[in-house]
Amino acid sequence: MNNSDRILKKTVFGGFRRSEVLDYVEKLQSENVSLADELRQKSVDSSKLDELMSDNDRQASEISNMKVLLENAEEKNLALEEQVNSLLSEVESLKAENASLKNDKSNSLIQDALKYSDSLVESAKESAGRALLRAGDSINAASLDVKAAGERVRTAQVNLDYSLSAVKTSVDKLIDELEAAAGSLHSGE
Repeated sequence: MNNSDRILKKTVFGGFRRSEVLDYVEKLQSENVSLADELRQKSVDSSKLDELMSDNDRQASEISNMKVLLENAEEKNLALEEQVNSLLSEVESLKAENASLKNDKSNSLIQDALKYSDSLVESAKESAGRALLRAGDSINAASLDVKAAGERVRTAQVNLDYSLSAVKTSVDKLIDELEAAAGSLHSGE
């Protein structure tokens, strides 16, 4: 080891120069304070990262809930469509039955049956009309629910993408800062 590699130079009488020792101690204290500040900052960044991860988990849960709502609305819509089709089929069946009864008017019983069947058909038409209106209203409401759920899913997806990007940026920054701190620690050795 040559004299240029030494940090503290010895004096003529076997000791170290007091001013150099004090300067060296002050330099070490300054570096210690700087590293402590840097570590405190890293700790704050770490808590922000935890908070962002928690927000991402909550948003992922909300997206999952919205998907379930959307699936339920679609199932309800299909059930209403089946009910409408069933009522329309019943109306057609009653019309066909009515037409066959009208062809056979041989006695008063048939006439009464035709009148009764006509009133049934009219009643069925009214019921079917009301059911169609209710089904249409339900389909429209379900459609609005599906659209609203879709908008919430899209909004949550945008928020999730933004949060994930922020998390990635924070993690990349944290990694860079940790690598820089590690590099400065290694270069100070």
